[in-house]
Amino acid sequence: MKPQINDRHVLMDFIKHDYYRTVGHWPGLFPALLHMWRNRTSPEAFLFWFRIAQWGGNPFLLAWAKWRLRHIAKIRNIDIPPSTRIGKGLYLGHFMCIVINPTAVIGDNCNLSQFLSIGANDGTAAHIGNNVYIGPHVSIVENVRIGNNVTIGPGRLSRTTSRKMPPQPEFRPEFSITTVPLATSDAGP
Repeated sequence: MKPQINDRHVLMDFIKHDYYRTVGHWPGLFPALLHMWRNRTSPEAFLFWFRIAQWGGNPFLLAWAKWRLRHIAKIRNIDIPPSTRIGKGLYLGHFMCIVINPTAVIGDNCNLSQFLSIGANDGTAAHIGNNVYIGPHVSIVENVRIGNNVTIGPGRLSRTTSRKMPPQPEFRPEFSITTVPLATSDAGP
């Protein structure tokens, strides 16, 4: 399979987007590296080494990145191979127990929650669009197509194709809730 990240500028773009989605800001390369050094098993450190392993520009750096990925994956029970095609801005919520098949394709700005399994029994795994939220305890099995801007709720098993959800009406209560003091009784026991 052709590598997803093929030069240093694209690599830095992926790292910046992932770091920003995880931490909330991009402080610059040196402060980000210092933060990841202090928090060696954090989601942003995992995503940094994941992107370095996808790039594979320097053989020594590639070997080091794969070693760091295995180390963090063992601690956090995560199995996301570097050959998995994942877009920019990946967010790993609660960062534990995530298994993704190497044939899966995940778009930009996706949120993956804990206890997630994206796999296949017969070849190709799911293709997930951009801006998708996948809740905890979700299993996505086989060659499923999930469109853009989709929310998959907790505990769902997806074996069929999902499309963009229609916009939901805004909730506007027709009444207001007021509190009523409880009546006290003077009757004794």
